[in-house]
Amino acid sequence: MGTIIWIVIACSMFFVYYDTTKNKIGKISDEKGFLNLSPGLWTIATWLLWIVAFPLYLINRSKLIEKAKRKPQDVPEKRRKIVLGILGVVIILVVFSDIFSMGAGKSNIEKSAIPVVNQIIHEQLDADLTVECVLVKLGEEFAENNYHATATLNNGNALKITIQIKGEQFFVQIPNQ
Repeated sequence: MGTIIWIVIACSMFFVYYDTTKNKIGKISDEKGFLNLSPGLWTIATWLLWIVAFPLYLINRSKLIEKAKRKPQDVPEKRRKIVLGILGVVIILVVFSDIFSMGAGKSNIEKSAIPVVNQIIHEQLDADLTVECVLVKLGEEFAENNYHATATLNNGNALKITIQIKGEQFFVQIPNQ
């Protein structure tokens, strides 16, 4: 969920910079006012205060465009392309970080499940104390946030288990084998 918010913010930043430079909206030196910002400052405000700055920009966009028609503020084309390129790369990085973090999340669950499996096999299954789980591997998702998994033990045996994820918590079950 957090990554979706960052994608929205990054896309909003790209839009604000693109739109302000395309419409020649910018800081007019002889005018004062809260909305009298350069494209860069609009973009930074969108990043830091997205919940306020982005709607503020959208609400006042037509007024800002009208003002820019009277007193256009140019951004050099080379700078515009560089900034838009950087913002595009930021969007790509945010998207790919989400893709790669999904695998990391699975890996964290697998690692965190090992001591839980050990607790279950020692306390509920009365296994020999020398038997330990050494690896948990998530399998297919059979229902929303419910996974089949395999727990590999140090004696070479494997247990079929299920893992249910609820928010930040997860629950391990070892069905009858």
